[in-house]
Amino acid sequence: MTKGIDRDLLEVGRGGHGGNGNGVVLVHGAIGDGEFAWDELLPHLADRFTCYLPSTRGRGLSADHPDHSLPRLQEDVIAFVESIGEPVSLMGWSGGGPFVLGAAARSDAVAAVAVWESGASADALGPDGQACLGQLAAAIEQVGVAASDGRLIDAVHAFLAGICNDDEVAALDGTDFHERWSGSVPQLLSFYQQLMASEGPGPDHPEALAQVTVPVLLLTGE
Repeated sequence: MTKGIDRDLLEVGRGGHGGNGNGVVLVHGAIGDGEFAWDELLPHLADRFTCYLPSTRGRGLSADHPDHSLPRLQEDVIAFVESIGEPVSLMGWSGGGPFVLGAAARSDAVAAVAVWESGASADALGPDGQACLGQLAAAIEQVGVAASDGRLIDAVHAFLAGICNDDEVAALDGTDFHERWSGSVPQLLSFYQQLMASEGPGPDHPEALAQVTVPVLLLTGE
C-alpha cells in the first residue's frame, strides 16, 4: 500500500510491507529513494516485520523542497515515524545515518535504531574521518560537473568513486544500479552542498548522540 503525509510541502511516500510484525522504518542514504533502496533486504524482513519505506524530499513519491539540511531531514523522519502511531525500529543507511540517529535522540516513537555505515558531518569526525570527507568532497565536485552537463549516470559513477572501494565499484558496473539511482542526483547534490556549508553541531555530534537512550546497532560491511 502507498500513502502520503504532508509536512511543509513534503509528501512522504509511505509503503507498509509485511504482515503483523513490529514496525521497521528503513531510511535510504544520500543517493536513491525508498522505492528501491531496500529491494535486496526486504525479502529477509517482510515475513517478520511491517516495513515502511519513506523517501526523503524530491525522491520517490515525495515532493521536493529547497531545504535538504541534516536538521530538517531529521525533523522529517521524526514526523514520519510519529505518524505511524506506535513505536517503531528505525534504520538508516550511509548519508541517512545522521538524521536517523538524530530522530532517535528526539522522538519517543523510536524504540531502537540501527545504522549501516553511517555518513557523518564534519563536526563528528576525527582526523581519519576528515581525510575521508575530503575524498567525498572531491567526488561531489565531479558529480556537480557531470550533473550540470545533464550526465546523470556519469554523476552516479563519480559519486561511487568517493564512497566505494574498487571491488564494490566493479561489482556495480555489471548491474543497472547507475541508471536506477541517477534520478536522485539533484537531491544528492543539494544534500551535500548544504551539509558542507552547515555551521554548528549536527544531529550526529557526540553531545547530540548522548541523548540517544534506545538500543543502537552500528553496522559495517561490503
